[in-house]
Amino acid sequence: MNAVQICIFLALFFFGTTFQQIPADPSSIDAKYGPLRIWRQDRLVRCIFCMNYDDYNNLSTYGCDRRRVGTCVGNICYMRQHKKPEYFLYTSGCVNLTWSDLVTIRAQISAQNDQGLLLLNNNKNSNNSNFSLSNNNNNETQLCEVGPSVNTCICADRDRCNNVTSVEPFVEYRDTIFGAINFDELAHFRHLLPNDPILNERDRSTGGGGYLLITNSMSSNKTAPPALQVLIIATIQFVIIIIINTNYIINVIKYAF
Repeated sequence: MNAVQICIFLALFFFGTTFQQIPADPSSIDAKYGPLRIWRQDRLVRCIFCMNYDDYNNLSTYGCDRRRVGTCVGNICYMRQHKKPEYFLYTSGCVNLTWSDLVTIRAQISAQNDQGLLLLNNNKNSNNSNFSLSNNNNNETQLCEVGPSVNTCICADRDRCNNVTSVEPFVEYRDTIFGAINFDELAHFRHLLPNDPILNERDRSTGGGGYLLITNSMSSNKTAPPALQVLIIATIQFVIIIIINTNYIINVIKYAF
């Protein structure tokens, strides 16, 4: 074998080894291990879609506490809790990640590992600074970020995995790993205020609203159908109007005579 043949052989060997190290499909990064091991870009799951909000100024809603909770469809479910002194906000919903999003998350995790910022791994290996999505014990189903102002967990292991009442095994980091993901929490406010001009304008400027909301419930408990609920509300409003008008007439008669 002459020098030219040796150079060609080494070049082919080098490039062949290099290409073997690059996954042809980004899904192979965490295809067998990690909290997102069954995630696929085209695999859709049904997630809980709800919001609890209280600004301690008589403005509150507790949609996640209802027996009948809405759902949405995406390839990732999420839960977020905001830690603000001015208000309390918890949201559950869905997003659609891409392959590049998953690669970005993994890159952020690698950066966190370099800084030793793994906070908790399912109550185990809390001091392991070399954790990655490919060397855990295969029990974790949620990947969480604990930040100074908001806690976030994502999951894809099963239908409606973002249920705050169920405790799932998790991997938790104490710094940003979801910084590039738009969770679009305004979707909950759009659902409550569908005709709000401020929200509509923000949607036009940011391209929000990219979720599929399912109107039926995740619960099998039976409650009053919508038509009956409307009738009950209308009846209550009618009774209130009658009482107000009656009191007004009585006061008019009293002062007149």
